[in-house]
Amino acid sequence: MHRFPKNVIVGTLVLTLLAVSPTSGEALEEGPVVASRHSQDHVLVEVADHAGAMRLGSGRSALGDGWYAVPVPAGVDPAEFVEDLSARVGVRHAELDLVFHSLVTVPFTPNDPLYTAGAGNPAAQWHLHVIDLTHAWQTTVGGGVEVAVLDSGVTPGPDGFCQPFIAEYDATTDTEGPGSAADDDGHGTHVAGSVAQCSGNGQGGAGVATDARIMPIDVFIGDVALSSDIVRGIDHAIANGADVINLSLGIEVGSSEILNQAIARAVEADIVIVAASGNNGGALFYPANHPDVIAVGATTITNSVPSYSSRGVGLELVAPGGTGSAPVWQETGGVYQGLAGTSMASAHVSGVAALLRARHPAASAAQVRNAMNCSAADLGSAGWDSDSGFGLVQAGDAVDELGEMVASGGLTCDSVAAGSSKVGTIETATGIWRLYLGSTQIASFYYGNPGDLGFFGDWDCDGVETPGLYRQSD
Repeated sequence: MHRFPKNVIVGTLVLTLLAVSPTSGEALEEGPVVASRHSQDHVLVEVADHAGAMRLGSGRSALGDGWYAVPVPAGVDPAEFVEDLSARVGVRHAELDLVFHSLVTVPFTPNDPLYTAGAGNPAAQWHLHVIDLTHAWQTTVGGGVEVAVLDSGVTPGPDGFCQPFIAEYDATTDTEGPGSAADDDGHGTHVAGSVAQCSGNGQGGAGVATDARIMPIDVFIGDVALSSDIVRGIDHAIANGADVINLSLGIEVGSSEILNQAIARAVEADIVIVAASGNNGGALFYPANHPDVIAVGATTITNSVPSYSSRGVGLELVAPGGTGSAPVWQETGGVYQGLAGTSMASAHVSGVAALLRARHPAASAAQVRNAMNCSAADLGSAGWDSDSGFGLVQAGDAVDELGEMVASGGLTCDSVAAGSSKVGTIETATGIWRLYLGSTQIASFYYGNPGDLGFFGDWDCDGVETPGLYRQSD
């Protein structure tokens, strides 16, 4: 599995550097602090005396006043471990070590110089101005959401991330803990920055979901990643409560059953999975072409689809990926670096998914996916097309669409009255299946993805059976 060679494809097509001197500015304005989730590797225990402390084992670390951090044994659920410890002689109290996060006050407007200079400026963050973030930032900045970035690791520079990393993991060595997923390349840091760069601190640039927490997972050795390491990374993300998984990686031909099974586990855990479409201009790479993965192609500063962006069956969205003359700017190794590719595009969609999950925590992954698809800005021919999918992701409209969807309890973006007659047709020339409510089109999908089931039925009660489609992935 390749992250794509630096002079060829995804995410590393362009290695233009822009040094940004840190400038002073006001810190993020914070709202109330609330608890969210808990540490997975240790719990907190209060003991009555020294004997009680000795019973906790040699791995404990003292916190003072009779409190200790006690490692959770491998394979044991932290909550169950708390119950076990609570029953031990000499233990006064045991509890989970809760994770707290700040809530950046919304509406939110970044004061970061690369962002504020960005609209239409190829030397700045133009890419954050074309996906409707100003609208989305009225109500959400991603607080409480965890985004697992399976890549070359993540190392924060001076601009950094507003929220601390969570559950850092090097899948290639099966090593956990702070610093274990340090970036040896820069690609993963750039991708993570697009998702959640620290914003509003008056320096450098901004990210899509500044209050989201990044879960860095290193799956690469050099420029390649093994299926087995990606699987370990996905399972680590599942075990540590990830809400979104970003996969800016892929292979041009083939697939992996072991990885398919890991994706199925992530779907079962209700995680939004986003992947780069590929950078060869041809058919989608794997795993982007997997029916349970949101495949993301790239757009340029003019909202066109560049020739390198892979396309075709299974493509769902496009997002800013950039070109050599107008790349995507994010911090890498202490400077702001311009990279271009569908790796960058995928990261923008993962950031938008984080905004949606923060604003509507009751929404399912399927609802988040459909809300982004239904609210995308159409770039090509009407409806889905092979170059741009459903269109350019629009964060604010997707937030609104998801709110309506959650309120109705459904998966369909447009409300459909109960018992209404629906008509499904397949356009054989384009392979597009369209679902109509009366004369109004309410959905359209490309026919023929893995798992799709075609069938015939008398949808409009005219005595004639017409083609229909059940798309399992939606």
